[in-house]
Amino acid sequence: MRDRHVLSRGGHESARRPPRQRSTDDDGPHSNRTHFPRAIGTNWAYAGTSSSIEPLRCIVHDVRWDAPMGYESDDERVTVNFRACAEGTMVEYTHEGVPGESAREEHARGWADTFDALARMLAQTAQTG
Repeated sequence: MRDRHVLSRGGHESARRPPRQRSTDDDGPHSNRTHFPRAIGTNWAYAGTSSSIEPLRCIVHDVRWDAPMGYESDDERVTVNFRACAEGTMVEYTHEGVPGESAREEHARGWADTFDALARMLAQTAQTG
């Protein structure tokens, strides 16, 4: 059975600024491919499709791993919801399809690092204007 992992992170002051909206010429899915070198000498990569984008509300992204993750994986799904809160914007992330406890723990660490990096970037952006 594949579990759902949910991680919520609070907003940041710089998130209070009016958001920039990105428009697209079509309403179809948007694909990407990402490669991450890791400090321990291994790499991981994935390809995915943003199957649903609701500006300022929600992004749904289906993921297929291209590099060995240490487990066999069907497609995984990441859903990110955004909502206003007193501090700025609440980001709630749900990652579905991650097999096994060790994989969930590794994904949780990776997403926590990603959110921490985002908070640092937003803080720098708020300081520089």
